[in-house]
Amino acid sequence: MRLPDELRHLERHSLPHVEQRLSEEFSLGWYAQMQDRDLNNANSDLTPMLIEQLRSSRWTEDERFSLMELAIACVDEALMVDVAEPEWWPALEQLLLTAPEIHASTMCYWAAPALQGKPEERRYPISERMAQSWLQARSRFR
Repeated sequence: MRLPDELRHLERHSLPHVEQRLSEEFSLGWYAQMQDRDLNNANSDLTPMLIEQLRSSRWTEDERFSLMELAIACVDEALMVDVAEPEWWPALEQLLLTAPEIHASTMCYWAAPALQGKPEERRYPISERMAQSWLQARSRFR
């Protein structure tokens, strides 16, 4: 699901040079033609470190965007295998809602299956939570 027309100016994509730099810094898999870097590197064990990094002010908006994509994929994986810690989602949600203009594309993407009413088995485990957060964030853009 793409951002609504009135929010297209917020559309963002992960930049290859940012993905490469972050992958090197955190010892993650990366190669130039890699697709879905966040999903390929998703590992629930990374979640606490990613949340801590996202709370830091040392990152550019592009780096923050890429880190958040990975953090969301990690929490989604943790929910899928039932190992998510209860504080992970509230921490991510707070970070998302603090800077929704940076994360609008990501929020919309992960929320889409729930917002489109897809059956449970065709949703990401994080979709319902993200849909609630996306609706809250979207109301701030009006």
